[in-house]
Amino acid sequence: MMMRSLSKPLTTKLHELAARRDRWMLPLVAAFFICPLSAALIDPWLALFISRHRDSWLIHAAQWATDFGNAWRYLIGLTVLFAGSYLFKNASQFRYRCVYVFVTICASSIFTEALAIIVGRSRPRLLVEQGIYQLSLLNGFKPYDSLPSSHAASVLAFVFGAAFVLPDARKVLFTYGLLLASTRILINAHYFGDIVAAAAVSGATALFLLRYLPEPRKVISGDVITMRKAR
Repeated sequence: MMMRSLSKPLTTKLHELAARRDRWMLPLVAAFFICPLSAALIDPWLALFISRHRDSWLIHAAQWATDFGNAWRYLIGLTVLFAGSYLFKNASQFRYRCVYVFVTICASSIFTEALAIIVGRSRPRLLVEQGIYQLSLLNGFKPYDSLPSSHAASVLAFVFGAAFVLPDARKVLFTYGLLLASTRILINAHYFGDIVAAAAVSGATALFLLRYLPEPRKVISGDVITMRKAR
């Protein structure tokens, strides 16, 4: 039953979305406009506000939950699912989806780390402790590696990738991703704009790679899937 639910075909609409070659750029364009506005109007105020309420139960809960956003948890889980799928017949499409989500997480993490080095945005704790709020271009090493958040990018890459291959679970996945990504703001590890940038990179990566995920053409007897060549 589990393998049957996981092997449901992707909707044609999703593949049409990925087929448009420029569609993956939309999240990046949106972030290009949102992040500067957030930096000017929201980020410093929100970081200072959170620092004044760091003893709140919500902050303590966020500190506990934020570690669930580490990429290695999802990569190991996907590897186990991939290996375990060989115990079942007709699971090639499921394995392909595992690889898709795995690559989406890895690629998003690499892109965000590279962007963080290039942008060199100071972390919120520098603002709170020393009043430093600036960019250090091409010098984005701790604590100047705030934008985008690689931690948030990892969990959001998992969420976007899994939502595309498991559309029936997208509401749960997006709620999960939103909650985990917000913990990075609540513990003052990142600014709001850093999370927006991470979501843009992860979403763009997931959309770009989706075009290489084969679309099942038809389902026979519930489990047998006929696949066509990837785009």
